[in-house]
Amino acid sequence: MRHTKKQRDAFEAWALAQKKANKSRDKNLERIITILDKELFKLTVKADKTIDPALKQEADEAYARYRKIALPHRIANRKRPKPAVRR
Repeated sequence: MRHTKKQRDAFEAWALAQKKANKSRDKNLERIITILDKELFKLTVKADKTIDPALKQEADEAYARYRKIALPHRIANRKRPKPAVRR
């Protein structure tokens, strides 16, 4: 099936917009990851110095948030235990 010039132009504009959106999303994710990385580093240093349970918990929560954003493929693809089979 042949496309008209108008259809091709529309598709090219759409593809360009998608590429731009992906680049923008990647930049946002990169910015969020660097912010979380800095926050994690600060909290880890504080927790290691003081060994305060509240700070330790805050550091663990920050690390969990960091992992959820930075490594979503690892969390999504981790092996879950198989349910027990009844016989």
